[in-house]
Amino acid sequence: MKIVQIGTQLVEGQKELREGQKELLGGQKQLIGGQRQLIDGQKQLIEGQQRLLEGQQKLIEGQRQLIEG
Repeated sequence: MKIVQIGTQLVEGQKELREGQKELLGGQKQLIGGQRQLIDGQKQLIEGQQRLLEGQQKLIEGQRQLIEG
């Protein structure tokens, strides 16, 4: 009787383990997706900062020409 109970518990434990592994894999996939979105967002931020810097440089150059003009 105890052997049957142990076998049943073992099977149930294996099922729970598989379900947990599936949930873990799903979480890892979501994490990877979030990291990719974060990287894309950081790239866009850097591009925006570069454009801002270029605009500031043009503004400074225009002000310089106005003063010298």
